[in-house]
Amino acid sequence: MLTTFINELAQLAQTCILVLEDYHVITSPQIHEGMAYFVEHLPSELHLLMLSRSDPPLPLARFRAHDDLYELHAADLRFSFDETRIFLQQALPFPLSVEAITRLESRTEGWVTGLRLLALALHGRRDPQELERMLVTFTGSHRHILEYLVADVLSSQTETLQRFLLQTAFLKPLTGSLCDTVTGRSDSEMMLEQLEHANLFLIPLDEVGQWYRYHALFAEAMQHEARRRLGEDNLRSLFSKASQWYEQNGLLAEAVEMTLSAKNFEHAAMLIESSMWSYSAFNKLYTWLRWAEQLPQEILQTHPALCLEYATALLFALDRSDPALLVRIQKPLKMAERRWQIEGNRPKLGEVLALRSQVAWWQGDLTNSFTSARQALELLSDQAALWSANCMLAVGIEERLAGKIDAARHAALKSRALFEDIRNPFGARAATFELAEASFLQGELHQAAHMYQQLIAEAEDDPLDRASALICLAKLSYEWNELQQAEQQLSTALDLCKRHSKEVGRYYTEQTILVPGSLVLARVLYARGETIKAQQLLQELVALTQEYRWPYLHREVLANQARLSLASADLASAQRWSSTIEQLGEDFRLIQQEQEALILARC
Repeated sequence: MLTTFINELAQLAQTCILVLEDYHVITSPQIHEGMAYFVEHLPSELHLLMLSRSDPPLPLARFRAHDDLYELHAADLRFSFDETRIFLQQALPFPLSVEAITRLESRTEGWVTGLRLLALALHGRRDPQELERMLVTFTGSHRHILEYLVADVLSSQTETLQRFLLQTAFLKPLTGSLCDTVTGRSDSEMMLEQLEHANLFLIPLDEVGQWYRYHALFAEAMQHEARRRLGEDNLRSLFSKASQWYEQNGLLAEAVEMTLSAKNFEHAAMLIESSMWSYSAFNKLYTWLRWAEQLPQEILQTHPALCLEYATALLFALDRSDPALLVRIQKPLKMAERRWQIEGNRPKLGEVLALRSQVAWWQGDLTNSFTSARQALELLSDQAALWSANCMLAVGIEERLAGKIDAARHAALKSRALFEDIRNPFGARAATFELAEASFLQGELHQAAHMYQQLIAEAEDDPLDRASALICLAKLSYEWNELQQAEQQLSTALDLCKRHSKEVGRYYTEQTILVPGSLVLARVLYARGETIKAQQLLQELVALTQEYRWPYLHREVLANQARLSLASADLASAQRWSSTIEQLGEDFRLIQQEQEALILARC
């Protein structure tokens, strides 16, 4: 009959398409054999379109080799960002922001059924806060997603396959031997191949079919169902097996995640502590902090080195100048200090003091920063080169502010050598800044300019270091009366500050870039005859430094304001300034004292 049918089709006068939908429901080998024969003998006038949730058991490799097969898989059917945007515009009675669409496209991975279910869930919701909450919390455990994936997908699988999915849903990434370890099976590789061919939300991560991951929403739905069916005790056993496998195979991040899920906090603390420096890159610090914050306090108390690393990560991952950060850092820092005091571990107490110096510096508490740095240098071991370099740099800054420029230069050189020995380019640049400042104060302006230019060239990956160097170059341009160039340099620096304030932190960028740069800009504006603009800018800085309680910067702004008042023949304002600084008391910085004394002499 099949041969007769093919011969009659060959007599067709026009091109036709035969559509076979839901081919995955066919299990008869005889039908598959007949279909293979049919496809191989298709007349040229007929095209076959076959829709199936899984790869049909036909000689697909031969069809591909002969270029007789065109395939569309899950990856091809995934919506792009633009398709997602258009779909949501058509499906929802209200517009979504670009950020919301981007988040949804990422969460659903372009899965159109997921988007359709989301649109169904959002219907009838108009309140912006409720919508935002829904979008943020949209996961595989959402009611519509869960019902679809459990009722329509999971329940249609065999009991064996269902159990395999529930046991492995927490694994990311996953491979055959890992699944064997977790499930106790010996055929997991075959099971994964079966899942891939069945298009059951399994995404290959390599070309050889060794590593996989589940679609994010599918994994979340399976995890939710696994907690219901398997129970927490059973899951903890699975997590423990997975963490051991990940650790033995060098996948540290995955081992930490599974160990925390198993609530084996003591072992998790050891893994997290050993991973600190491999996760010290800025984009990984948030992951490391998330791990550390899951550890109970009683575990942290027995790991002082981990507490110190935790406090260090907080300082460098968050906005260092934010007053709220001080409260967060103090808790782990005190736990580390208390433990090492009991042990009498002086070198480690030196590291605590070194970090306290860093925290105090960024919080604007210079006196305590310099005191802690000097105390730390008396305790630190030779192995703590990074801490020693930071403390020596702080001592150099203290000497410069005290007007001891030769001592400042000596400390900066020693600090830079330590940073270079441990190959820390960020610290080495900070020490070079201090050397350039020393040259500036000693009138070696061209030498200072050369170092600032060098810093700009070296800081390609650090926009704020470039901004700081540009501000210093603008000071030199102002001294040489190159006002247009100074203004261009300041404009670039302040633009860098604005563009990177969100990623680095508003307090940090405003304290280190915005205020210093604006002080130089006010001088440039006055020199160009734009006195009113200069006065307005300084008044804004007065309010800013007062609001953020930056006493040293506030005092510098007030001094610049008084200097401008004198230059504008506004003696009354300058005299009011003299009354204000009397209330503030004497500044420990000799350089600042000299500037204020000169202004007072002119009053």
